[in-house]
Amino acid sequence: MKKYKIELPIYYGKITVYIDNEIELIGKKIGVNIEDGIECFAYKKEPHNYIIGLKENIFYYNIVHEVVHLVNFIYEDHHIKLSKSNDEPQAYLTGYLFDEIFKRL
Repeated sequence: MKKYKIELPIYYGKITVYIDNEIELIGKKIGVNIEDGIECFAYKKEPHNYIIGLKENIFYYNIVHEVVHLVNFIYEDHHIKLSKSNDEPQAYLTGYLFDEIFKRL
């Protein structure tokens, strides 16, 4: 199992990225039950402490899907409302998180 930490600039906090072909092992490590057939997941352990679990060789769209959850967790912890008319901060954060996670694969 590979484990990486990503520190969040501006929003502070951290994301722990776990990568393993047996996603259930990641769930056991963090104390979360992962259902059969799951390829990846995002989880908020506590405020400002997030986890993303991925299988190796995962499709990019699955990573993006989980990054959306991470962005929502981060916004929720900072009491930031998503804005349809000014979504640039959300788009930059989404791109940043995807890039940081993708580098670890």
